[in-house]
Amino acid sequence: MEITSSSSLTDRRVVLKRATASGAQTTLRGTLFCTSPNDGSYVVLLTGDPQQKAYLVQSDRVKSIVEEQTKETNKRFKFLAMNQDQPQVAAPSGIPAEAWRRRYFLFSKFDEGIRMDAESWYSVTPEPIAQHIAERCRCNLILDACCGAGGNAIHFAQTCNHVIACEVSPERIMLAQANARIYRVDDRIEFLLGNVMDFMKSLPADSVDVVFLSPPWGGPEYKHTSGFSLADQVTLYGPAQSTHHDGIDLFIEARRVARLGVAYYLPRTCSLASLHRELGVLPTEFERHHVWNTSSTFTVCCYFGDFGPGD
Repeated sequence: MEITSSSSLTDRRVVLKRATASGAQTTLRGTLFCTSPNDGSYVVLLTGDPQQKAYLVQSDRVKSIVEEQTKETNKRFKFLAMNQDQPQVAAPSGIPAEAWRRRYFLFSKFDEGIRMDAESWYSVTPEPIAQHIAERCRCNLILDACCGAGGNAIHFAQTCNHVIACEVSPERIMLAQANARIYRVDDRIEFLLGNVMDFMKSLPADSVDVVFLSPPWGGPEYKHTSGFSLADQVTLYGPAQSTHHDGIDLFIEARRVARLGVAYYLPRTCSLASLHRELGVLPTEFERHHVWNTSSTFTVCCYFGDFGPGD
């Protein structure tokens, strides 16, 4: 079957036309359930199809059949711009003013001695979002694959019995350890220095409950790109910088070792269509995060597996 054209996508109702072997056209009706403004692709679930297959359509041509269905959700978070009990302080030298203004959004206990390096200022998951993801990932054993300064690991330790936090940078893992002590959860986190790909390859299948992925996105420059690619914009290097893996390699290995599922934290420029093209699967849920009382997306988290509803 080949779908050769489509109507407008108003009201999430889509009309597709199928070209038969004789050259005639059959009209098919379906429901739109996800779109990608970055590349113009969309996914359609055909009405009355007993097999409930979905079709990924791009430029009026069917590109592939999508067996999975994705639930799209939105979660709004309050932005804590400043601590009302503290006077306003100018940003220290070397820290962008915008990043400094968000310091309590990143760590509510910032004034108690939180430590961050230059990369952490734009890579740490804001605390309200980290708390929400931790609640959704509640389990016995979770692997935080790229823990950075510990923003996620700290909150996983509050919802999970044990956390394995892996980081390739010796300096950054020391920051994470210090920050975990401030939140008094360091006794529930096992910090591992090294390449998380090497660590996961040493594990048998289904050896942890959940794997949380928040790899480097290529720096703040990702905000200026029209789309996001796990293959092109995610690179994990080994300690000697001699070997590297991309975001697709990371997901494949994480899915193998995770018994319950994988949560993938990604930038707002990521789309369902690009995920499907690169990973070959769609997430169970595509969650958009909104902050600062705006309608624009801040980040997204893709859940592959059965996760709780969260807060």
